[in-house]
Amino acid sequence: PPLAILYALACALALGGALFAPARLAAIPQLVARESLVTANALDQLSASLVATLAWGASGAIVALLGPARGLPVDAATFLASLLAVTWARWSTDTARDNTAPNPL
Repeated sequence: PPLAILYALACALALGGALFAPARLAAIPQLVARESLVTANALDQLSASLVATLAWGASGAIVALLGPARGLPVDAATFLASLLAVTWARWSTDTARDNTAPNPL
């Protein structure tokens, strides 16, 4: 593929990550109880680091085995799987639960 297309895809990936990461972090209080926030945040960071590390290695192996033309659709499928997982997540609708930090004043 032309280099301009690869640059455009890299830019789109960076933009998507810049939007997804804060949204992922903001969603954690909606998914877990307040008492579990520290553990949930730690597990989120651990899993994000682990997935990022493994994903780069796996993507390199996939591109080496299948080539770039077949490797990009595989990568797109992983993003689709992530979208489906987020879509099917059970979000809290309990407005009475307060996950905010206490006001120190």
